Amino acid sequence: MKELENISKLKDELFEHPVFKADWKLYGVYSDNERLLAVHATEEGANENKDKWAKQHGNTFYVDFVTVHK
Repeated sequence: MKELENISKLKDELFEHPVFKADWKLYGVYSDNERLLAVHATEEGANENKDKWAKQHGNTFYVDFVTVHK
């Protein structure tokens, strides 16, 4: 039971971090099977990474928002 209390406390502290209160978006590079592969602060950075991976692996990747739930 103590472990659950510690996890709950850690979760609460994590979501008080300024990054989760910021007024900006995160962009993710996803694989064609909807797996999140990388997170970027800018859409441009995510698109650059997506293009690089597409050249290396020949797979279909796409960029979309990353949603963080509390």
